[in-house]
Amino acid sequence: MADSANIVNSFGTCNHLSRIYKDGEQKPGKMGLISEKNPGLGVLINYEGGNMCNETTHFSLQVQINCNANIERTTFALDKESLQNPCDRKRIILNSPHGCPVMSTGPLGQILEKYNYWIGVPMLLFGGYLVAVGGRFTGTTLFMFTTVAVSLAQLFIVFIFILPYWFPLWSVAVVYFINLGMGLGLGYGAAKWMRVGLTVMGFSLGCLLGFLIYYSFLASAVNTNTAKLITVAAMAVFLAVIFLVLKDHMVIVTSAIFGSYSLMRVSDFLNIMA
Repeated sequence: MADSANIVNSFGTCNHLSRIYKDGEQKPGKMGLISEKNPGLGVLINYEGGNMCNETTHFSLQVQINCNANIERTTFALDKESLQNPCDRKRIILNSPHGCPVMSTGPLGQILEKYNYWIGVPMLLFGGYLVAVGGRFTGTTLFMFTTVAVSLAQLFIVFIFILPYWFPLWSVAVVYFINLGMGLGLGYGAAKWMRVGLTVMGFSLGCLLGFLIYYSFLASAVNTNTAKLITVAAMAVFLAVIFLVLKDHMVIVTSAIFGSYSLMRVSDFLNIMA
């Protein structure tokens, strides 16, 4: 019978440290952080539902993966204290660079999870506008698209690459309104000078298509950040130039693509959160 881990007892038989795999069921193991306040410490994987150790306790296992970005190979050790009592949860401790955060949005991620409906409904309305009439009212569309794209892009850049993860939740509102002001300024310029809006719109669509092309055709052969950056940047610049040439036609196409994308992505996000 397949399980995630087991130990051999004194009788030479196996004690399952996790529940048995069954077709149609999610695999055993629940992942969490060592510390919610400090994600950089690493992650925990808990396996429950092993066979009975005594009348009240199941065998179980905890895998602790400590973040250590300064080593190349993963090291591991068995927590000997967890072996003293046969029914205690067995514990394996690993030190690995794979336990370190790849990307963290800090308080922004918490806001997105906590207020998902308040954020999702306006984005659904925005997507509906783009799909329905985005290509008819060019000036309004360029203003709205540029404002939303610039303000949200700056917001994610600030919280992913600049601010630390321990910033308070209220900092999201402060940073957003600052970025919204900058987005509104550029949105006004996009409505007044069409080339500005077309450049932003083409660059945004190019980034989206660049990621799509990379993960569909290139990632399996050249899986590096440099290749990803070159692919996305090349598509973004290429479409920005194309937009300046084709103008109104590309506004219609982009409104349809981003409108549909917004509707689908936000709907999936709300369903997952529900």
